[in-house]
Amino acid sequence: MKTTEINNFMAPAIAFNQLVLKNVETVIGMQIQSFKAYADLGFKNLNAGLEVKTIEELNVYVEDLKAVVKKVNEQVTSDLEALGKINAEFIEEARKLPNAKKVAPAVKKAA
Repeated sequence: MKTTEINNFMAPAIAFNQLVLKNVETVIGMQIQSFKAYADLGFKNLNAGLEVKTIEELNVYVEDLKAVVKKVNEQVTSDLEALGKINAEFIEEARKLPNAKKVAPAVKKAA
């Protein structure tokens, strides 16, 4: 087999692996951002809880927890939507890749 034939044979696998790597990097980047958002929200809430010293402050803190829950819900929804978009883009890009089954017979004929 010639180098060109080997390269043509391997091209679909290489292209797919590059797409997978790009997708993994995107998902990990998204997870890092989400983790930071959740951690920031959690630490802010914990610090606010440590400042509670009276019943009135406790009531305000408990009321503020509703906003925290709402923010977490919004973040989860946003994360799921982003993950769905990333997945849809991955599938779309994967469908555009050259098909290994079409390449293999051409390589066999050349050999």
